[in-house]
Amino acid sequence: MMYHLLSFFLKLLSYIPFGVLYVLSDCLFYPLYYIVRYRRKVVRRNLTESFPEKSEQEIKRIEKGFYRFFTDQVLESCKMMTISPEEITRRMKFANVEAANAVFRKGKSIALYMGHYGNWEWVPSIPLCLEKNVMAVQIYHKLSNENMDRLMLNNRERLGAVSVEMRKTARFITDMVQNGKVGIVGFIADHSPRKKDARHFLS
Repeated sequence: MMYHLLSFFLKLLSYIPFGVLYVLSDCLFYPLYYIVRYRRKVVRRNLTESFPEKSEQEIKRIEKGFYRFFTDQVLESCKMMTISPEEITRRMKFANVEAANAVFRKGKSIALYMGHYGNWEWVPSIPLCLEKNVMAVQIYHKLSNENMDRLMLNNRERLGAVSVEMRKTARFITDMVQNGKVGIVGFIADHSPRKKDARHFLS
């Protein structure tokens, strides 16, 4: 029941024109930043540790810019529920696509490493510009909320991409190679490993 309510609400948001959506995003920034204060301490700590040379005023300016980006991203992600292939292709551009397709035509696959920059929730539109029969695979971290996890998976796979849970990555890629499948596998790879997961091997 909750899944269907969430899906209905987010789908309604997805029909809002982009111009209105960004006005709504600007309005959402204020309660999120000043009232809810969503993860403010974490963001501030990350910024001060990353830019120790910057003043408090500069840190606050970057911080507010991040939250404005964040509200844009959330509402843009909702648009993926109903946006047409033509519209997303017009708004989302991939560089060097022909070079990638040339690799696929040789029967080889590609690993795509990305950072948390721009709206990575629009990256699953990449199948629209790839060679046919090429798998577009995205590695994801399963959400603890089952309803939101299901919604995000539906959103990310709507235009032809395949989602693979992080812990199943090695098995999936092995199976893909053994079955002669060609694809592009996307990783959001700008996180530091948790201390308990960090390893350093010498041979």
